[in-house]
Amino acid sequence: MATIRFIREDLEVQCKPGENLRELVIRENLKLYGLKGILGNC
Repeated sequence: MATIRFIREDLEVQCKPGENLRELVIRENLKLYGLKGILGNC
């Protein structure tokens, strides 16, 4: 297993090799984008 560290959230999450990181972020209820990203991505 690999450990992914989300610095902004100060969180470490275990994931399987090859696991989809976007799905991991959604499963952990983390925000994909900051304010600028939210405003810039439709």
